[in-house]
Amino acid sequence: MSIAQRWSEERIPEKLAEEVSAHLQEAKEEGHMLKLGSHKDVIELLESYREAAANNYFSGIGIVMVGMRRIAAIDWAGDINVEPSLQEGFDRIQERIKKSISEWSFPPQDESLDLSWVRYNITTGPLCFDFITWLVRAEMNRRKAGAPGPLKVGFWMSPDPEKWLMAQGYRRQKWLDQVFRPALNFIGAVEDDRAVYGHHEETYVQKKMVDDFEAGVPVRLLQAPPGGVEGAVTITLREKQSVDGRNYITGEIFRNSNIDGWIRFGEMLQKRGEQVIIIRDTAKADEPVAGFKTSPIASRDLTVRMSLYGAAKMNWFVGNGPAILCHFSELPWTQFLTVDGATRLSSAEGLKSIFGIEVGEQFPWSKDNQRITWAPDTYDNIMSAWEAQMVGSNIKEASDGSQNR
Repeated sequence: MSIAQRWSEERIPEKLAEEVSAHLQEAKEEGHMLKLGSHKDVIELLESYREAAANNYFSGIGIVMVGMRRIAAIDWAGDINVEPSLQEGFDRIQERIKKSISEWSFPPQDESLDLSWVRYNITTGPLCFDFITWLVRAEMNRRKAGAPGPLKVGFWMSPDPEKWLMAQGYRRQKWLDQVFRPALNFIGAVEDDRAVYGHHEETYVQKKMVDDFEAGVPVRLLQAPPGGVEGAVTITLREKQSVDGRNYITGEIFRNSNIDGWIRFGEMLQKRGEQVIIIRDTAKADEPVAGFKTSPIASRDLTVRMSLYGAAKMNWFVGNGPAILCHFSELPWTQFLTVDGATRLSSAEGLKSIFGIEVGEQFPWSKDNQRITWAPDTYDNIMSAWEAQMVGSNIKEASDGSQNR
């Protein structure tokens, strides 16, 4: 296997429970405070076979489970006489898994293609704004290698794309059409089918960019299209209600925006004559916010969203994906990140593993009007950030050369 797994050698469930509990305690002591729950497909499959076992006669069972944080287990139970049949069953499922892997894995790489040819796996790659980080990293690699532009991107969807794009109700197709493809325009990249035989680097976080920037590789590469509202203030809300079938990280809900605080802040801005535009989470795009202008189309259309960010005097975020669009651009932004250790994504160690900087620092490429505020998004904290940045120092006129940590 590609990563070390901790396999349970015991057939006693209590022993497995003890092992998992001990492992999670170890993770807690290391500061990896993830709140875990199994993927919903795992639970559904187990429940379906539990029902089948209750209503039929089975005399043997074998099971393999693999999870996050290197947790895994194998076990079997039942009549010893059916163990040869269990072994045959595992041989058959092994062949099925091999076939599945061969279907979604990249085709062999064409070694003649330089680093201007890159590929992204739609079947297994992150379906989120982490793609933007991957895209910027690919362009940085192209520039480091001196490969000719533009960056050519191939989206691998297996030899049977209809099968794989159907997974999770065409969710993959939506991300491809509504985020991934439009994002290419922001960096001057083009889609090219030949690029599915190109290069791929498993980089979805900002950490590696820090070292590259300090070695002289440009990072602020994304360009916003025209068409936004000049001088507006955007507030991008994170309003996660579920994890779309990925219930193993309940901490996702924890990172939501403090709606009351942002509404109070927006009301204050409007009283001062500012034009405020609230960009809601996609699932709530069409739900109005009383007293405010929202942009349902920006919640769904990446180009419109980026144009709003491009014309704004300040763009406000919490720990939501769209902030990445501003991280790698010249655009003004402020992002609130809570550091309380409640989850790995709110622990100092976890955040450093993603951003490559310590709590309290800034990206080395950030300008004075591009700041992480290492605090919860309470109304008082938001107001303090506004006063310090927009009122006290006229941050709108910040110089491009500032690279404060």
